[in-house]
Order: sequence, then structure tokens, then C-alpha cells
Amino acid sequence: MPDEVTFFDLVATVKIKPGVTVEKYGGMINSSFFDGAKVLGTLQQKKLVSLSTAMPDQNPITVTDTGKQLIAEAEERSKQEFDHLDLEILNQVSKGKSNPDEIGKAMNVRPKDLAMHLYKLYKQDYATYEFVTGSVNVMLTEKGFTQAKTGMPVKQQPAQPAQMLPQGQVMQGQMPKMGAPMQMQGMPQGKPMQQGKPTQQPAQEHIEIPMQPPSAQSEDDPRQHDGAGTMPEKKGGHMKLVILVIIIIVIIAALGYLYYKHII
Repeated sequence: MPDEVTFFDLVATVKIKPGVTVEKYGGMINSSFFDGAKVLGTLQQKKLVSLSTAMPDQNPITVTDTGKQLIAEAEERSKQEFDHLDLEILNQVSKGKSNPDEIGKAMNVRPKDLAMHLYKLYKQDYATYEFVTGSVNVMLTEKGFTQAKTGMPVKQQPAQPAQMLPQGQVMQGQMPKMGAPMQMQGMPQGKPMQQGKPTQQPAQEHIEIPMQPPSAQSEDDPRQHDGAGTMPEKKGGHMKLVILVIIIIVIIAALGYLYYKHII
């Protein structure tokens, strides 16, 4: 496909639909019959259209395979993301350059590349165009004017998928959701703990310690050498002390009685 294809050639070819004739084409591009015929001659020279003669009927126009390929390429590239070249084109148009030839000379861009970017701006509603007597003028839309002022759009980062944890595990510092079964550490995944049935504990071994009878206690029992004596020894000592006190009291009372009788 020739690189000398311009934006005007592209949109002029897009205007040709089935049933369009040479006689009707001038009005479709806002031009006279003669200007329309001149444009069709240029498109035929670039092998974008084919003209047929059907006398005395109107002469039909057919888009060639080269023309269809040009339109398909333009449609495909119009789906690409907004780039820096698109922004510079908007800046040039905002400065008053409406003719594609003027924009291409100011940016030093090949006509075909400029045509593809202008068509993309048109399809993405950044710019529009109109035919004027055998030529085309480019104008900004409100969206294009705003984009030219703000610069390149900020690309949004794709949302990262949430980190998936194995079933039953909870992220550190996060409480488990209400109603969600809690996974006990050490339990197999996916097997909830059975409720209502007590867990059987292994039977503890019962060790019996034989008790020695009092008479069988060893003579080395520390209770016999702690200085305080056993309970029977303490009780016998108290009884002897009480008896001794009673005897002393009786003796004192007897001596007092005898002393009293002697005086009297």
C-alpha cells in the first residue's frame, strides 16, 4: 500500500458505500460534481477505487481490495491506546492547524501514519472532520480539547487479585468472619472437629503405693527424732505435770491447815 495515502484519501474512500455513483459522490463530500470527479480520479490513481461506465445509467464506484485493506487497517489501529503522537496532534490542532498537510509538516510525520492517528482520534471522539470543497479540515471535540490541556491520561493499574489462602487459614492480624468454621492447628484440612462427642483420653496407668502399718514403720522415722516427741509422749508429759501440780497444792493446803490448828 503506498505511503503517500493521506487522511483525505482515507476518509474519502470510507464515504463510498454500495450503490454510490460518480454523479452522487460530489455531494457526499460537500463538493461539486467536478471536484468529486477529481477526487475519484486521484483515488483511482492510488488504486483505492475502481470506476465503471454504465451509459446511459449512472456510473458506479467500487472500492478495490487495496482500498478495503486500507480501511481495515485504519479500523484496527483505531482500537489502540492513546499515545504521545496522538497528544501532539491534538496540541497542533488546538494551536489552529486544521489541515492535515499543515499538521504533518509541523510534526514531520509520514502522511499515512498521520492519517491512521487522525482516524483513531476521530473514532475515539477526540476529533472530528468535515469536507470543504475538495479538502478536509480537522477539529477538536470537547474531549480532545480537554485532553490537550491535561496531557497524557493516567493509566490505571490493574487490580491485583486477592491472595487466596488455604481453606481454614486466616491472615495474620485479621479476625475470621462470623459463621466461618475455625480450623484448629494440627487438624487435617477440610475435616471439622466433631461436636457432641467427648474426645477419648488414654487411660492413665493407676499406680498403687502400699501403705505401711504404724507398727511397721522404720525406727529411723524422722518423727521420732525431731525433739518434739510423738503425740502419745506429749500427752503423757502433760498428765505428769498436772499430777505434780495437784500434789504440790494438796501439800500446801495440808501445811496451811496444820499451821492454822496450831495457832488456835
